[in-house]
Amino acid sequence: MAQAFTTLFAHRFSVPPGHRSSLAIIGWWEARRLAYNRFAGALGIVCLGLCLVFVSASGRDAGDDATRPMALVAGPVMMNLAYTLGWLAELRYAKIRPDSDLQIAPRLMQLGIGLTGIVIVLPTVVSGATWLVHIVRLQA
Repeated sequence: MAQAFTTLFAHRFSVPPGHRSSLAIIGWWEARRLAYNRFAGALGIVCLGLCLVFVSASGRDAGDDATRPMALVAGPVMMNLAYTLGWLAELRYAKIRPDSDLQIAPRLMQLGIGLTGIVIVLPTVVSGATWLVHIVRLQA
């Protein structure tokens, strides 16, 4: 999923060659935060819709616990904190290896997008599996 995203938006992942200042590193990441949030938000809306379909189709109450509302609020906050770790990691790397020409920003971004996708999709997979178990039990 991350590879497809980065292929589609390859121009968004290019890093200028050579040494970059701390401000340039932060600027590179922050210029891409909105695209990241749009990706995560769109995927989240689709997965939330599928989750609700699976939950209601299995006969369970969609609000049977108090963690869902908290997760809806905490999820985007945590994702953006994790996103910030990307530029913090790159700043740390630039400080440790100032002479390195290795551009780690695109790889960190790919890793972050991939992990974000997994975290967003996983509850939908669990809900789908629960729905499938419910269907199998009905037929048995």
